[in-house]
Amino acid sequence: MQFGLAAAVSPLVGLGGERTALPMTVTMAASSVVAGAAVLFLARSDAHGDDVA
Repeated sequence: MQFGLAAAVSPLVGLGGERTALPMTVTMAASSVVAGAAVLFLARSDAHGDDVA
């Protein structure tokens, strides 16, 4: 799954050309936000107060 997502995102990083790191920065920030949202919404504890671990 990681390689598939990397293959899908890598053309976006190349859009800015070779002279700027901004597309890479934006891609890394967006990936971090998506990962954080996944943790918050997918790894929640249930209604009984049991922790997911």
